[in-house]
Amino acid sequence: MLRVRVQLEPADADLSGAALYAANHSSYLDIPVVMSVAPGVFVSKSSVRWWPVLGQLAVIGGTLFADRGNRFSIGQMVERARRRLLSGTSIIFFPEATSSNGEGLLPFKSSLFAAAGEGADGRQVPVRPLVLCYRRLNGRALDVSSRDQVFWYGEMRLPGHLWNLLGAKRIEVTIKVLPERSLSGDRRRFAAALREDMLQAVEKPGTGAGGCASK
Repeated sequence: MLRVRVQLEPADADLSGAALYAANHSSYLDIPVVMSVAPGVFVSKSSVRWWPVLGQLAVIGGTLFADRGNRFSIGQMVERARRRLLSGTSIIFFPEATSSNGEGLLPFKSSLFAAAGEGADGRQVPVRPLVLCYRRLNGRALDVSSRDQVFWYGEMRLPGHLWNLLGAKRIEVTIKVLPERSLSGDRRRFAAALREDMLQAVEKPGTGAGGCASK
């Protein structure tokens, strides 16, 4: 059902080694799409653990959970993520912290970026931005009239959306892997600057590019 195309920027980019992957978020489909290019461990809000089916899969996959309303829990999650990164395991997260309708990017949460920063041992890992572009659904360009069969956001109910999604024969996705960055300076400014860079590769569905700007 899913056909994924990877676009590296630059074309000879080296994706070996652990990295903190930051991706835009518009559907639970983002998880298998990202895993096709960046195997690693996801970070999620604690409530996902109790979702039917998806929560069980998240637990089996080793997802790191955090209570976003609890600073202590977030701090623990950042430390666990950093240990995983330094041990050679990539960490994947959605800095928007929730899914959207693809018409841009929500403000980024910055806490997890700290996991990639330089520690007392002097080590740090790269941040690799991913822009997911859902381009076509059943052979037709994805637009505002068809996106809700793929995108899951707002108050949409999961069972009904999943049932409709299962009716899709083919979904074509492009992942743009943007140039990696090293965390420097204030993580909030870093997150805001990264969001602006990623926003340049995102466009509203129905503009001729199926949810992503073409270059």
